[in-house]
Order: sequence, then C-alpha cells, then structure tokens
Amino acid sequence: KNLSLKGRLLVQLHLTDAPPGARGFDVTFAARPRMNVEVSPLGFDLGLVPGLKKKVNEALADQVEKYFVVPNKEFVRLDHLYHSLRVKQAGGPGGLLMVTVVGARRLAPAPAATPAGTPAREDSDKASEKGGAAAGGAG
Repeated sequence: KNLSLKGRLLVQLHLTDAPPGARGFDVTFAARPRMNVEVSPLGFDLGLVPGLKKKVNEALADQVEKYFVVPNKEFVRLDHLYHSLRVKQAGGPGGLLMVTVVGARRLAPAPAATPAGTPAREDSDKASEKGGAAAGGAG
C-alpha cells in the first residue's frame, strides 16, 4: 500500500554530446536506507501481528541493500528511452528536467573556448604582466 525510503541517494550522470545529453545515470544509496512498508494483504493490516511488520521491513531493506547500496548500483539508460518508438510516436521528447548540482569531483578541465584572435585568459594575464598590448601598454 505505502512504501517510504529515507537515505542519501547518490546519482552519477553519464553525460554525452548527443541528445538527450546523458547516456544514463547510476543510482545507489550511500548507506542502508530506512524503510517503512505498509501493506494490507487481503485487507489484513500487518501491524496487528506483533513483530510481523518489522520482519517485512527488514526483509525488504535487506533486498534494497543487496542491490542498491554502495558498492552496488543500478544503471538507468536514458538514450534508449529517448529514442524509443513511444517517444517518436508522441512527436518527440518533451518535458523539463531541472537538476541542481550540489558538488562535483574529478572533473576534466573544460577546453578553452575563445573567439578567434582573442588571447586565452592565461595569455592575456601574461601580457598584462609584461605591459603588453593586452594590458593597454605600448607593447
């Protein structure tokens, strides 16, 4: 009937240049999440049997830990979904995904993107130190 998981979820995007912008993402919990399951098989409330609800919660938490807690993770493919027949039939992808990046580690440096003829920031700084044209000096 109801399932709740509480824990720190780690998501790692596998970015690409091709649409949809990510090949997919890995999902895992940093530690065993706290779980609460409320089920009523055949209208019977498990909470009425002493210890049964706790056993059900523990059994499900064991399964979640086995497959979805570090070092285990699940990969969700986005590129296949993006190119699926259903998406094409619906007239293409749509919607909005907003992501707030809280932190990042081990990122590759971005390539220098400067307009033609404009020195990169490092070159401009070096010219400034020497009193060059980039610094407004006589050169």
